[in-house]
Amino acid sequence: MGKKIWTLAIIFILASLFLKEQHKIKYVNEIKKVCKNENIDIATVLAIAKVESGFRETVVSKKGAVGMMQIMPSTAKWIIEYKKIDMPNYNLKNYKDNIRIGVIYYKSLYKIFNGDVEKSLAAYNAGPSRVVNGKWKKIEETRKYVEKVMFYKKIYDFFY
Repeated sequence: MGKKIWTLAIIFILASLFLKEQHKIKYVNEIKKVCKNENIDIATVLAIAKVESGFRETVVSKKGAVGMMQIMPSTAKWIIEYKKIDMPNYNLKNYKDNIRIGVIYYKSLYKIFNGDVEKSLAAYNAGPSRVVNGKWKKIEETRKYVEKVMFYKKIYDFFY
């Protein structure tokens, strides 16, 4: 009985924290729309955006990744060409473009790794080649990234 009470208490605390942060998700409706169009789990994408940028749409990382989904410009160019997406004047600092490109990129990784969310997230962070050869498990940053995204995914799964 005691374990159930602690579990409920932890869920309540997490839910309270989530609801307190809920207002920070400015573009949740856009994320929902793109995820629905691409048939991708919204909780996973919300978790990626939370961990990557804290839902900040114009942030640029030290490595050059841009926007809410933290897309590298070279990755954006590649995904637009590879998937033949009609976005001739895209702007990674524009939240709509960034979300769309990020979701389509994640979806392509999800397909490559046969629906394995953990491997898809590792590839999103470290690159697909490191996942194919298993090197991502030796990269502490990527292991922690996958853990964080999976943690937030569980929270967002509860609400979306």
